[in-house]
Amino acid sequence: MQHIVGKYKARLSQEQLSANTIKAYLLPVYTFLNIYKKVNAENVLSFQKFLEENYRPKSANLRIIAFNRFLNFIGKSEYRMKLLKCKQASYLDNIITFEQYRAFKSFLSKENEKKWFFIVSTLAMTGVRISELVQFGYSDVCRGYLDVKAKGNKIRRVFIPRTLQKALKEWLDYRGQTSGSVFRNNRGQSITIRGITKGLEKEALKCGLDKHLVHPHAFRHLFAKKFLEKNGDIAMLADLLGHESLDTTKIYLRKTSQEQKDLIDKIVEW
Repeated sequence: MQHIVGKYKARLSQEQLSANTIKAYLLPVYTFLNIYKKVNAENVLSFQKFLEENYRPKSANLRIIAFNRFLNFIGKSEYRMKLLKCKQASYLDNIITFEQYRAFKSFLSKENEKKWFFIVSTLAMTGVRISELVQFGYSDVCRGYLDVKAKGNKIRRVFIPRTLQKALKEWLDYRGQTSGSVFRNNRGQSITIRGITKGLEKEALKCGLDKHLVHPHAFRHLFAKKFLEKNGDIAMLADLLGHESLDTTKIYLRKTSQEQKDLIDKIVEW
């Protein structure tokens, strides 16, 4: 079976998928093979129960989609698993507020190392995924945008707002940097996804913020919410975020539970 997995990995590489995407597609395959020896109806059904019991519905579905793709590749599409039904809340939670974001940036601006200030600013002002943030280079800052490869070999343009572009350029000039990755670790190498995640948690704790609020995706949420407040063009937002369906983008139209409570407290007087 290992040689088949090797061929599958080669096929994914031929599709020019990112390393993270390939890893996500292979993860449930490796998990399955660590538990079962053969791909048959009984084992696939057992594997689905395993996913249901060990992961939240959304996470389990991502693994089901990935494993179903592998089943198609090996000619076992008749064993494809059904997606789990996800209960969608009528509100958003664990989303950093604009006030918390401003306070966090203010704290970071006073630190000797401005790297985290600009990481947070870039995440919140462009809406990029963390996997895209690590791709930012000096030349991207100079021209004001970054082109990233999306699914199906599509190109999505991430725009750098003029104010952020100017601030980033001044910071890079101050550091004497004229090429290479914008965000680097202490060894001068391109910072990793893990490095950003752990670094943000560390800075959040120093600032007195809940580390669960200061995850990279939280700033993507913030970008989407603020964009809709200022503009309201959900179709454009979907393009900016790289969503294939407006249904994915519509979640940002929802308010947080605290925002709902504040609104109810304000308007309900009967």
